[in-house]
Amino acid sequence: ILELRKQDGTPLYNEDGSPVQVAVGADRTWTVDRRDDTFLVNTIAYACLGLVVLPVLLGGKVYNMLQLVMSAKVFIVLGFCLFIGLFFVSWQGWFDVFSGFLKIGNVPVADGQGGEKVVNAFTHFAEHGEWPVIALANIAILGAFAGYAGGGGLGNSTYSNFVRDKGWGMGSQVGAIASAVGGRNVTLSHVGKVFLINGDNLRKWNAWWKYIITDQFFIWAPGCFMGMALPALLSIEFSDNSVLFGKSLPYAQPLISADGIRHAASLGSSTRELLWTVTLFVGLMVFLPSQMAIVDDFSRRWTDIIWSASQKVRNRMRPHQASRIYYTILGCYVLWSFIAATIFLRFGNAPTLMVMVIANLNNVALGLTAFHVLWLNRNLLPEPLRPRWFHQVGISCCGVFYLGIALLVFLVKIMPLFRNEAV
Repeated sequence: ILELRKQDGTPLYNEDGSPVQVAVGADRTWTVDRRDDTFLVNTIAYACLGLVVLPVLLGGKVYNMLQLVMSAKVFIVLGFCLFIGLFFVSWQGWFDVFSGFLKIGNVPVADGQGGEKVVNAFTHFAEHGEWPVIALANIAILGAFAGYAGGGGLGNSTYSNFVRDKGWGMGSQVGAIASAVGGRNVTLSHVGKVFLINGDNLRKWNAWWKYIITDQFFIWAPGCFMGMALPALLSIEFSDNSVLFGKSLPYAQPLISADGIRHAASLGSSTRELLWTVTLFVGLMVFLPSQMAIVDDFSRRWTDIIWSASQKVRNRMRPHQASRIYYTILGCYVLWSFIAATIFLRFGNAPTLMVMVIANLNNVALGLTAFHVLWLNRNLLPEPLRPRWFHQVGISCCGVFYLGIALLVFLVKIMPLFRNEAV
């Protein structure tokens, strides 16, 4: 069995990205063959899907292990990307990435040849006196990007759980969800605790707002920009070295970037292999902790709802038994994840299809969550603690944006399917 390579030594790939191989027979006939790692890849995917929940079993409190894993993720991923960016990415690449943040108003429009091109809406208006007509052919992909990015916001809506489990403020009076291992003495109250509305307590409440504002402006916001920019540096610098670059393949961009590093002519062979391996590991450090956080967030939401809202649960279950509900829901979620993955794997472009469907459903969830949080804040919080009008406008705009994206995807992509079925 031989693997075909080009004159420069790089492997020759089929259109689906698999390496082309040939078998040379005794009669000197060549039979073209190719590797099929589908079973191995799917097996690893199922294993990762199941093993990713193991960390939340340890640590005393569920959030203790989550905090450790997510902290490791941030330092490893951003540290590696920053290292590659500083030592292996050209200054032109840095300029292209960070100048992109200033290119506000770029939108896709039809190019008149069945494709799309990008124009700046403001420049187009200045030149033609009218706004460009946005092409909606790829609205599902754009919606998936929005939903995928907004998934972090969906998780942030339960940030009070982190405060509670850390024992900050009134959280020290409530308890936390115990982990399966090491959480024997951890309890959780069925109902929350409130503080008296007086001058001293309001002063402490406002002090917490100062912490939040500091975090948002000096940690969270810069982290968001760097989290987008640093991986983009790798893509701009190395992706076009990959034989997979520019092809219509169901591969994730990080894999193409890693393959580009592996075939970068500017790097030595040993350096290429090392950085390729590390890049793949860093890719796992992006996806696996994120999946763990998603599983926890889902289980935590429903645990809190059942733990506090169900009268039967409040009457029958003791404060140290909240983890029973949490891990039951977690187990059901993981089981459903296996079922959903099996369903999606029946389609040829399973990874892309899975991301597009789930991320666009995320738009609906985030839009409804925004209005739900707004209702809770306006109706259940005492008047002095309610968000100010501009906070309420902001969260309302968030809900309108994500529900609007979901509606566009439904009208442009889903409704035509029903019409075709009817015909």
